[in-house]
Amino acid sequence: MAIRITIRRRGCAAVRETRWFRRKLTAAANAMNVHAGTWAILLLDDRRMDQLHRRTMNIPGTTDVLTFDHRHSAARTAAGRPGAPRSPLALQTVVCVEEARRQAKERGHPMRHELLLYMVHSLLHVTGYDDSAPTAARRMHRKEDDILRRLGVGPVFYRRRRKSGRPNPDGHRSASGRTRAERDDRSPGRRTPTGTRKEKPEVSAPRVCEKKSRHSPSSHTDSERRL
Repeated sequence: MAIRITIRRRGCAAVRETRWFRRKLTAAANAMNVHAGTWAILLLDDRRMDQLHRRTMNIPGTTDVLTFDHRHSAARTAAGRPGAPRSPLALQTVVCVEEARRQAKERGHPMRHELLLYMVHSLLHVTGYDDSAPTAARRMHRKEDDILRRLGVGPVFYRRRRKSGRPNPDGHRSASGRTRAERDDRSPGRRTPTGTRKEKPEVSAPRVCEKKSRHSPSSHTDSERRL
């Protein structure tokens, strides 16, 4: 049984190379010993991501990625145990294309690499990784870059910036000039999502995970890169 990956967009320009993304995401899932299930990728603009961020996390402003784990609670618990067999994915990853464009420009790499980082970050959130504390966040980001190396992309999170030198593992800044940690101060810690949401925007939201790819420890709302 293979993983079924779908990529859709709303309110943003079309992202080309969807075949490239599907190929890389399938390889990333296999690297995490996940070989079955569904993985839906939704690409949004800033406005729609802001709306979804407010609706699901009660946090204003756009963010890089939101993760929605649709497996039942027992499967999620089992998936988080080291060495446990992976249950089929039921994952929805919502990514902000405009945030990815800003981050990629600031850091000097292709936007598709930034988007892929967000997607891999989301996958790690539902396979036992967490970034709610600095040590755990560094472990998670190292794993992201390790997977991206295996995919032939190379490190993205800890990649040297073209103009700014080596990024600070705990204080990455976004285009707005605020660190993820500073953005996350608006909610408890790095918000490791709890509970299921009843709203059904484009996304039905059991167990939201904020990402925070580029910023400080994030929550399972895989939201900010905030990684």
